[in-house]
Amino acid sequence: LVEAHLQEEKSSPTFRITCMLGQRSRWPEALRLINEMRNWELARRPKLGAYQRWIRELNVAEGNPEELALLDAILRVAAGLPAAQTSPTKGALKHCIPLDKLAGTVTSAAPTVAALEAP
Repeated sequence: LVEAHLQEEKSSPTFRITCMLGQRSRWPEALRLINEMRNWELARRPKLGAYQRWIRELNVAEGNPEELALLDAILRVAAGLPAAQTSPTKGALKHCIPLDKLAGTVTSAAPTVAALEAP
């Protein structure tokens, strides 16, 4: 366990974040490190696969504030946003109208297939 910790400390920040996201107690540390990455040049930031791995590790199904704050920070780094823009420390979900209730309004406004095929 000590060797694993020492190996992690010597490894790249991308790998360290991956390890931290696997342990919920280390999420604040991961959030800090992710926010620091926003100061990096775009060429030094992680590759797409790392962001995908982090999002999968998060699994934001519940949508609690800690998960949403980490998701926000990851997406801001991936988008290349500079550090000048602040990232929230807590997040919230907005509830959307269910698709089955929305379907009636969308289909009535959408053109029909016959209207699209007409000359």
